[in-house]
Amino acid sequence: MDVGPRIDVPVVMDVPRVDVAMDVPVDTDRRDTGTTCGAPGQPCCALRVCAAGAECSGNLIGTNTCRSCGGAGQPCCQRSTPTCGASLTCRGEVCQACGEPGQPCCGTTCGTGATCNSGLCTACGGPGQTCCAGRVCSDGNQCSTFGTLCQACGAAGQTCCGGTTCGAGLACRSGSCQVSLCGNSGQACCAGSTCNTAALACNGGTCAPCGGSSERCCSGSACNPGLACTSNTCTSCGGSGELCCSGNSCDVGLGCLGTNRCGACGNVGQACCAGGRCNGTSRCLLNACR
Repeated sequence: MDVGPRIDVPVVMDVPRVDVAMDVPVDTDRRDTGTTCGAPGQPCCALRVCAAGAECSGNLIGTNTCRSCGGAGQPCCQRSTPTCGASLTCRGEVCQACGEPGQPCCGTTCGTGATCNSGLCTACGGPGQTCCAGRVCSDGNQCSTFGTLCQACGAAGQTCCGGTTCGAGLACRSGSCQVSLCGNSGQACCAGSTCNTAALACNGGTCAPCGGSSERCCSGSACNPGLACTSNTCTSCGGSGELCCSGNSCDVGLGCLGTNRCGACGNVGQACCAGGRCNGTSRCLLNACR
């Protein structure tokens, strides 16, 4: 078979054109392409942004630098709040420690055991020192009645702490702690308004018998058998119309009414006994057994 002459047809190849722009990402957060920014000592990022704890120094022209700020001994931050870190204050455009005795006040406050005086923290609460906030002093001291200084209290010859309290073995008399036997019947009450035995109670600063009829109630509102504590005085109980005794008990034939008084109760037509109880098959309705 006769074949015609061969014709070479060129094939178009997919070759990238050098005159076409490629999609190359650009870091717009950097002032100078290829240069890191934002950390202390590095150029400021776009819009004069720096990392936390740093800020952009210099003016708006040229390449500015991020500098550290807000830490102890560092410049106060000018474009962020707070200007200094925790327990620091800005003084003379430098962040300084604050709050402890001898240091500047943190604003208007100081740490525990110090108070702010004319911008400086000074020790407080000890004997001869200024009273701390709320007129508070350290243990064994109290804020003077008409002043602002702490004075020792509670020891022999000193004022009574809080007006009534003295150390062990001392008694508060006329506002002063005096060395004296205390705690027995007829003697001054000991520290903490206490007496030496459970049969005595502190009454008006003096230890006196307690628990008997018409006597002061003992510790824990306790009274002798057959008596009940009312208004801190021991009175007769258990009889008709009297207070119920301990355990809601009353004399024979009586019950403890809902008013905490002893009386006839529980039968039909009588008041309900304590706890809404009635005798037999009767029921408590409207505080009466029916």
